[in-house]
Amino acid sequence: MFIIAFSFSFYMINTNKDMRAFATLYQSIFTSFVWMLGEFEYKDLLIDQPPTYLPWLHYFFFVLYVICVPIIFLNLLIGLAVGDIDRIQSSAELEVHARQVERLIQIERGFSKMLRKRTKAFEHTEYPNVKSSVRKKIVDFLVSLVTQARDREGKENTTLRTRLDKHEERITEVYTQLRKQTQQFTRVLQTIKHIEDYLNRTETTGSSVDTSSIPSLHSEQIQSRL
Repeated sequence: MFIIAFSFSFYMINTNKDMRAFATLYQSIFTSFVWMLGEFEYKDLLIDQPPTYLPWLHYFFFVLYVICVPIIFLNLLIGLAVGDIDRIQSSAELEVHARQVERLIQIERGFSKMLRKRTKAFEHTEYPNVKSSVRKKIVDFLVSLVTQARDREGKENTTLRTRLDKHEERITEVYTQLRKQTQQFTRVLQTIKHIEDYLNRTETTGSSVDTSSIPSLHSEQIQSRL
């Protein structure tokens, strides 16, 4: 929608047709679309072919376009990249744990059966009423500190993951809307192309314009597409 709005603006203020990039509506839309990708060509468009009709208005719309459209487009791409990074991190964590398990299995297979039988624990007895030694207290204290730190980190990761999931859903919605707008933009370009071809044929033959044969977008179709 931003591209179409700016395209019509540049086309309307280029009344003298002195800028070939905006000589027709179709060329204006195509130029705005190329500008969105970063190919501004400022010297060729505004220096070598300066506008003669209201030049300050040309420069104003150009600066406004540079500020609005590329920044919005780049933010959409960055949002999509953030979702991909989150997926890659989650899959990488699972792969690291899987490799650790495989490494432990390989180490265990390297021991002899006799050593594995001697070190294998079939049962473990706990004595809850036995007083713990100073060494055990120190170990328990250190273990509790590590456990608390891990719990806090786990809660923070859970909160962060929830926020990332919400952002990913919003990004998915924005991506869907962007695809719909791209499809609408393609239909508008096709319609404008048909109209220009018809007008060119009419000017060549010198016949009157029959508006019934010009393809148009009715208001009901536009509302249904939007």
